Amino acid sequence: MHAHTHAHTARRVCHNLCPQGLDWKLILGKRYQPPYKPRVASADDTSNFDDYSKLAPVVHPFPLNPQQQKLFQGF
Repeated sequence: MHAHTHAHTARRVCHNLCPQGLDWKLILGKRYQPPYKPRVASADDTSNFDDYSKLAPVVHPFPLNPQQQKLFQGF
């Protein structure tokens, strides 16, 4: 592909997916104020997320070989 094709594709994607009216300089400079800031009690507060800890573990449809199992040892 040519460079101009990539640029055209990027513009098309952004035109269709990126919200209009955003100031990208503010976003890139991390100065844009978010529309919603969740309340958190601490850096490790997960109260804004669903609790999946009581769900049964997922059994994978394929077995892992011993080398792959070793990657997850202690996890």
